[in-house]
Amino acid sequence: MANKITDLFKKSSSYDKKHIKNLSTKKVPAALLQAVEDGCTIETLEKLAKGFPICKYQTQITVHGIFDDPSYRCVGLYVNLTKNKNQSLGIKWTAIDRFKKDKLFHYIKLMDNEWHVQDDSSNFYMRKMVRVSTQEELQKVQERYQAEVDKIDVNLFTGGAKVFKLEGLWGITYVGLSLVIDCFPEARFWQIAENITGKKKAEILAAEEAKIAAEKKREEEREAEWKKRREEADREHAAYEARREAWKAKNPAPAGFKKVQNYTFQPGDIELLPPEAHNRPDFEYLYRIYYKSFGRLCVVHCDADGNRYYVQGCMAYRKTVAEAYVKKVSK
Repeated sequence: MANKITDLFKKSSSYDKKHIKNLSTKKVPAALLQAVEDGCTIETLEKLAKGFPICKYQTQITVHGIFDDPSYRCVGLYVNLTKNKNQSLGIKWTAIDRFKKDKLFHYIKLMDNEWHVQDDSSNFYMRKMVRVSTQEELQKVQERYQAEVDKIDVNLFTGGAKVFKLEGLWGITYVGLSLVIDCFPEARFWQIAENITGKKKAEILAAEEAKIAAEKKREEEREAEWKKRREEADREHAAYEARREAWKAKNPAPAGFKKVQNYTFQPGDIELLPPEAHNRPDFEYLYRIYYKSFGRLCVVHCDADGNRYYVQGCMAYRKTVAEAYVKKVSK
């Protein structure tokens, strides 16, 4: 069972009515299609499409004229370009004013963290939602969101805003507010930002500067903490190595182990590993023995005489080493 969405209140700018026929028989210049494929602003589109009818529908913007097939139908991650049956070009709103909307949405969310950006193959818009349990809660949230929508001047952009109820599975209900901004003139950027946030440009920019400063401070504090931890780890490692060297000076390699260089391990070799004290009361030497299994050289931990601690080991990831201590056993 799919979610049920009911519009409670909405308002939008005016959109054009659908046209079945192509409103122009002129060939559209390749430069226009290239600009759209690269992702463009509404200003660029209108400039390049001058002399060609442009219709703004709720789902897409359509440039009427005769188009060649788009060489690349994606703008960003999603398919946004469609050559219609009447040879006109349909462009999803997600392909228009992408960077302007990104920036605008950033400022809106900066001033009200309840907003979330929704981005998928069909939509790029903002939304906020609250889960409600009673009719009284629903009414209260609806009134709050409707008051926000009332303040939004939809004549500043192409798009709209609405309050909706979402009824999901298991009887869970949400009240949401969606803000759809399809496109807008660059000159109205700050007018729109101020209208939706209820803050002046100077306040918005000051909030951004404060956020950047706070993030920089947190990053500096994180880096200082990591530096402190690295230095502490380096000191602990140096102390551990000093203890190990002191232990090795008093405990030379056990009898039978010879130092070899540029050596390739063979089945039956016991390798002396560096002494370790991790999870042990003191340092001790560790050993592992090499053996063949299904034609592959394998290795497993053992004692100084080659007695395995486990039935099976693992494939040897290094067969030749620059230096090692090795003892041969007849097994």
